[in-house]
Amino acid sequence: MNLDKWYTFTNLLLTGLILIFAMIKKINLSYIFLGYIFIFPFFIASNGILTGTFLESPIVWYDNNENLGYRILTIPAEDVFYGFSLISLNILLYEYLKRRFAARVNPKYFSE
Repeated sequence: MNLDKWYTFTNLLLTGLILIFAMIKKINLSYIFLGYIFIFPFFIASNGILTGTFLESPIVWYDNNENLGYRILTIPAEDVFYGFSLISLNILLYEYLKRRFAARVNPKYFSE
C-alpha cells in the first residue's frame, strides 16, 4: 500500500477511487482511456521539461522519500496515475454537469 510514501499512496488511492466509482455507476471509460492516449505524449513532454529531462536542472523536484523512486526519463512513475486522475475527473465532471443542466433545460432529454 506504500502508506509511508504519500505521493504514491494518494495518487494510487485517487485513481482507484475513480475506477471504483466508474465501475459502480457503470460508466464507460473507453473515451477517457482514448483521450488519455492522445494526451499522454504531451503530458510526457511537458512533465519531462518540468522535471528536468531536457534541462540542466529541474524546475520541479520530487522527494524520492515520498514516491517509489521509479522514473520514466525524469518523471516519477506515479505521475502517470496522477495525469489519468486529472483527465478522468475533468471528463467525469463535465459529463455530470452536462447531464444535469440538460435535464434542467429539457427534462425529457434524460429520463433515468
